[in-house]
Order: sequence, then structure tokens, then C-alpha cells
Amino acid sequence: MTSAPIRSASSIFSPFLVAAPTTFPQLRAILESRYGSLASPQFFFVQDALDAGKHEEEKRFFTDKFGAVDDTDPNNDVGLFLVFEKNGETFCVLLSFVGPYAAFLKGDAQNSFCLTDETENLTPDERAILLFLRDKGWHVLSEAQLKQPVEIQLDIDDPTVYNALFTCTPMPFERDNSP
Repeated sequence: MTSAPIRSASSIFSPFLVAAPTTFPQLRAILESRYGSLASPQFFFVQDALDAGKHEEEKRFFTDKFGAVDDTDPNNDVGLFLVFEKNGETFCVLLSFVGPYAAFLKGDAQNSFCLTDETENLTPDERAILLFLRDKGWHVLSEAQLKQPVEIQLDIDDPTVYNALFTCTPMPFERDNSP
């Protein structure tokens, strides 16, 4: 990741995520460049990224500092999934192989919420994680951004940005309210 000026995820996505999927050409172009086609996506880039150790520096940071475990499933995921526990709570950092997009989740697989700079009452560790991700050039996405629909053929009904950037499994957001 380069150290380009950091823009908030909302400034990156808001112009094209609020409308119908065909009206946000920037995301569409990013997805097409990685998947080859949205109608018939190819997933070879996932194994290539895993073989090349993509995001190894970030993985090492989360493993060393938080004891994170790599829970990436190359059959479903299109990003690195790092899971760890801290003070009795489960966290997951998702780092996309599609582009410089991340999600920082707190909670379990069925009921999680996103942590972003706008989240109230962040702990010092949560703030440090968000700062680390920003410093590495990651755009940490909110739940609202991840829930936006995307026209891409995946093995899931009604795919979203979350599915296109991270995994073909359902989103772990069962509620709209934050902590």
C-alpha cells in the first residue's frame, strides 16, 4: 500500500454508492479490473494474492499485536479475514484483494457491527487499529457502504459491496444500530 493522502471512505463511495449499481462507474471499473467480468467473474486473483502473501505486513501486525488468526477461506473470500479476541470481544479485520478496502467488525458471525472513525466510544486499541489501517492506505468502510447493492454475479442473492469486496457469504449485520 502506498502512503497516498487518505480520504475518508464516505468521500470515495458517496458519489456512486447512493444510486443504482450501474451509476457508479468507479466501483464498477475496480470490480471489472479484478474480476474480469461482472456477469461471469473470475476468482483466480484470490489464490494469486494468497500465494504472493498479499497484505502480509498487515497480517503480521494483527498477529503480533492482537494474536489474530487468519480465517480466510479461498473458496468464499476475496480478501484476507483476520479474527482475534480482545477483552472478551471478537473482532474481524477484512482486507480486500479487490482494492484498498477494509472493514473492521466487532461481534460474532451473525451479529456484528462496523467500527469506523465515526463510531462513538472507541477503545484505544480500536482507534489504533483504524489509524494503522488508514496509515497503510486502507479505506475502512461503514456498514451503510457495505450494504449497497452491486450488479455482479456471485453465489449469493442480491450481492452487495460487502460481497464483492470481501466474501460471498451473507453479511453479519443483523441490525442497523451501532454499539
